[in-house]
Amino acid sequence: MKRFLILAAGLAATAGFAQPPASAPTAATPDSHDPNEMICQRMLMPGSRLNAGRVCMTRLQWEQRRQADRMDAERAQTRRVIAR
Repeated sequence: MKRFLILAAGLAATAGFAQPPASAPTAATPDSHDPNEMICQRMLMPGSRLNAGRVCMTRLQWEQRRQADRMDAERAQTRRVIAR
């Protein structure tokens, strides 16, 4: 019983130190999702392990490319091969 009281007192004392994490202010600027923002990425060129190029497109163009790539992959997965 004595151990339980000591443990309960210790937990009660440390509970006062527990504080919720301070909310970080959002530092997002209003134009952080600007569709005209230029974004450059380093991309490997097909057929070479060493040749890499830098591709720059707007945020909107990158999103359109991702959507087109996703649609192409889905089309390739659902296309049936008909062999006669």
